[in-house]
Amino acid sequence: MTVPTGEDLRAAAPNRRRALFALGTAGIAAAFAGAGHTQAKQSPGKKRKKRCNKQKQECTTQVTAFCASTGEVTTCQNALLPCCVTCDLPSAMVCAAQATFGVD
Repeated sequence: MTVPTGEDLRAAAPNRRRALFALGTAGIAAAFAGAGHTQAKQSPGKKRKKRCNKQKQECTTQVTAFCASTGEVTTCQNALLPCCVTCDLPSAMVCAAQATFGVD
């Protein structure tokens, strides 16, 4: 069995980042997709705010669980948790892409 060199590890890093990004964005997307239940007789503004708060909580839960499985918990959370402050899925996905790949 050979020991991987630093060059081997750096070459594998982009593939690992892509896999982590795919898993992380799937969790964020699931959090936004799953939080759509509201009660009747509420104003549209209250419904939107309630749904938004629930999405933020679910996103935070998903990102925390995902980051716990990466081995780089603090780095992962510092990069992805700020993406949960918005209630706009496209903005959250762009945020996650920028956090993971530095894409502008």
